[in-house]
Amino acid sequence: MKLSACFIVCLASLWITIPDAFAHHVHFIHQSTGDNWLRDYDEWDPDWGGGNLRADLESDGHIVTDNWHDDDNAPYCSWDPEWQGLCALFINNGARLPDDARNADIIIIKSCFYPTEYLISDDVLNSWIDHSISDIVEGYFNNHPDQYLIFCSSVPHHRQGENCPDAPVRARGRSWGEWLEDTESGLASYALHGNVIGFSAFAHTARGPGESPENTLRAEYEISYPDNHMNRAANLACAAMIRRIVNECEPSSCVPISTTKLCNLVVMPNPVVRDASIRYSNWKRGDHVGIYDLSGRIVAKLTVTEPEELLTWNLQTLDGSRVGSGSYIVTMNSGVESNGRIVVK
Repeated sequence: MKLSACFIVCLASLWITIPDAFAHHVHFIHQSTGDNWLRDYDEWDPDWGGGNLRADLESDGHIVTDNWHDDDNAPYCSWDPEWQGLCALFINNGARLPDDARNADIIIIKSCFYPTEYLISDDVLNSWIDHSISDIVEGYFNNHPDQYLIFCSSVPHHRQGENCPDAPVRARGRSWGEWLEDTESGLASYALHGNVIGFSAFAHTARGPGESPENTLRAEYEISYPDNHMNRAANLACAAMIRRIVNECEPSSCVPISTTKLCNLVVMPNPVVRDASIRYSNWKRGDHVGIYDLSGRIVAKLTVTEPEELLTWNLQTLDGSRVGSGSYIVTMNSGVESNGRIVVK
């Protein structure tokens, strides 16, 4: 599944990217496994060599920030839901999110291997599902269509690792990851703006049905001694999948195009350096075009004075200063209701 681009507020909405801006600000909330994905690759350390995700994303043009989440890294903890668990970061409109996360346009969250140990019953699994929907998606991302979530599941245990859970618990770990990644009935299906994607690190690195012991870390991904962390090969594999997801998402024009169209609205060039030309085949006198930054603050406003007019935005704000580098939303109000979204490739 791709992360979807900006949804239309009125008739048409699209993203303009001005060169020299980063493609995305990605913020990663993690503990040790996520930290290993971010760390630099080390060709001499097959056990603890990192996935090189930070360096790779930065080489792709993204800004990467991260923080270690010190509280319990399970999605939801029934014994202290107010303070612990990843879901608690998003309640009260993300009051506990770090500033870098609130300012990012992509948030990645990753729970470590040990929360799988907590899946001692179907009730616990259902509480993870229910709170991920209510606290994270419905409580935050449905109210923040300009931000996107990549939710990474727990990873499997080493077959000889400390506290490796029994088979039913490990099976629930797989079920949790598969639910996160299911676009039809999983977490993403509750996102109103198409801005949520699940990544089952568990399913991608665990032994499958018929492999023994089922739902433990695959042999090629085990560290050379019984440790529940994944080795360099697994870190590289997971980091590569996360990198692909980030580079396929669309809100900030990951790959620029020369012309962007939606409902006969055209902005060109895109990215833009000097002047942006905005054309629509059915202009009416008095139609308005608004340009907004990602916080929703209006930056510029254009008015159609003649039908079929080609509007030009000279990249100046309402106060006459030049707009800064970054991504902006263009919306048009023509009195016609229409829904859709722009896909920037």
